[in-house]
Amino acid sequence: MKPPEIKKIAVHAVANAQRIIGHWLPGGKTQGHEYLARNPRRADSTPGSFSINSRTGEWADFATGDKGKDLVSLVAYLTDSTQSKAAEDVALFLGIPIEQTAPQNRSKSTLKDAGKGNASDEPKESPSDQSAKDSANDGWVCVMPIPESAPLPPEAHPKHGKYDQRYPYLSIDGELNYYHDRWEVKEAGGKKQFAPLTLWQKGERLKWQFKAPPVPRPLYGLSSLRQYPDAWVWIVEGEKAAEALGKLLPDHPVLCWQGGSMAVDKSDFQPLQGRLVRIWPDYDEAGKKATGDLIQKLQQAGAFEIDVLNLERLAYYVPAFADTGKESIPKIDRTSTAAMLTGDDAHDLLMRDRWTAEHFRLLLTLGVPDLFLTNNQNTAQQTTQPTSQDDTTEGGISESPEKEYQPNFEVKEYGVIHVQQAKDGTYTRKKICSKLEVLAQSRDPNGG
Repeated sequence: MKPPEIKKIAVHAVANAQRIIGHWLPGGKTQGHEYLARNPRRADSTPGSFSINSRTGEWADFATGDKGKDLVSLVAYLTDSTQSKAAEDVALFLGIPIEQTAPQNRSKSTLKDAGKGNASDEPKESPSDQSAKDSANDGWVCVMPIPESAPLPPEAHPKHGKYDQRYPYLSIDGELNYYHDRWEVKEAGGKKQFAPLTLWQKGERLKWQFKAPPVPRPLYGLSSLRQYPDAWVWIVEGEKAAEALGKLLPDHPVLCWQGGSMAVDKSDFQPLQGRLVRIWPDYDEAGKKATGDLIQKLQQAGAFEIDVLNLERLAYYVPAFADTGKESIPKIDRTSTAAMLTGDDAHDLLMRDRWTAEHFRLLLTLGVPDLFLTNNQNTAQQTTQPTSQDDTTEGGISESPEKEYQPNFEVKEYGVIHVQQAKDGTYTRKKICSKLEVLAQSRDPNGG
């Protein structure tokens, strides 16, 4: 099997990562988007150093240095076979037809030959000319999810070259929708670059283009919504931050949108209807604006509750370790203050401040006041308390509002809410901590 066909199978493999990993490496455990398993190629007693990223297909054994860029190379490593044989095994497992022959005449190339290593199957045209010609008005339609008949996506951008990181945007069912490529800063004063890579169709022709998908765009991390249906959903800005937060919250969906702080309104948040959502904003003015836009979009989508992580408050809780003499136990240091730098996100805290999943779990169980700013349309906004029918006149105006009773605190499934009445009769509700569990009750001297 030739390299282009192997790469094509690898693309399908990452869209079915859970099936492939579970088949060839059963018995492991999932932490966020990382699958940890024992390496059958060596004497490996505990999972931890052998890790596979289910979103990208990249894998590594940090104990031996063995690593690979896709799931085909993983299968080749596990079965001690060639890349070609491993690709055939993966194709057979997924039911992908294998091409037996390759066309020889370029002038009569078929649909499956189109786009091999190029963003367009008409390489004589410049990228700008091609983009203008192949606009939606010319009949080109973006295809999502990617069909099995799609050509292999290009490995390099005509201007930026080979990507540093390629993030697959999957549907909620785990099917590939499109890619988002990232290029890191190459020189002092330079900027990181991004480019979405989508598949377009016109008649029988299919080709890849470095252009954004139509609005509204699918979110990154959608498949984890079905994996963790009852957990809080976390939203960050950018795939790099999403991957980092996924390590801190291995049992939660972590999502982001494509396009940066100015493109919130271009994404589809409808899959978050009815979900509990927490936003981790970037620590800058653009992050604040994006958070406001996010809250509005999430409310429109019908999110059940919307919390925003208070980064100013988070700075007063620093990860540390307690040395017992036998082991180091994660703890939260409340005597130190972390320096929050402009633009900080989850990735920065993970890399710089040594946050771990255990540290973050401890933080969330401390009940830190104001760690989250609640923006729930059901419990955080001001609402007029309805009156009972007995306390109103025919016009519905309360004759004795002072007789109405409103408790100061409410215990909901998502936490404890403080209720305060304003002079105009409206009520403000604010979440003050996570849900309290009643372990015991007592009686007064009169048996009450």
